[in-house]
Amino acid sequence: MSNQETADAMVSHHHEMAQTLQERVQELGSNTNTWSSARDHIVDYLLEDVLPHAKAEESTIYEVALQYEPLVALVQSMIWEHTVICDLAHALKEATHRDGALMAAAQAERLFEVHAEKENRFIIADLTPRPGVNLDAILGAMCTALAG
Repeated sequence: MSNQETADAMVSHHHEMAQTLQERVQELGSNTNTWSSARDHIVDYLLEDVLPHAKAEESTIYEVALQYEPLVALVQSMIWEHTVICDLAHALKEATHRDGALMAAAQAERLFEVHAEKENRFIIADLTPRPGVNLDAILGAMCTALAG
């Protein structure tokens, strides 16, 4: 695939992930009787999908982005955001009341949405036209990291 095709696939995947998280948070907001199962559904998604994806990014696309000075501070902030999302997932897991769960879930949802958009608009968009950057190889390495 061309870099642009791979970039489009990466951006699309981020939108799908954000949509899935949004749907699960909405489920928590509308589910008053079994809110704890809706909470657990969000926690599972964050811990089993979002955060492994984040770790794979750190060892692949972020490593490439760190080679370009204009992206260094952004990548460092993105890694910090991964830590915050992890903290929010654990706070959500420990929530004993629906209101506290809703607050942590909404914070995680919004942070992930902004985080993914920053990655799309600034990291992927910056790397896509760069000679010597092969997004298809980076995506393959991410898939390998996720499978390992």
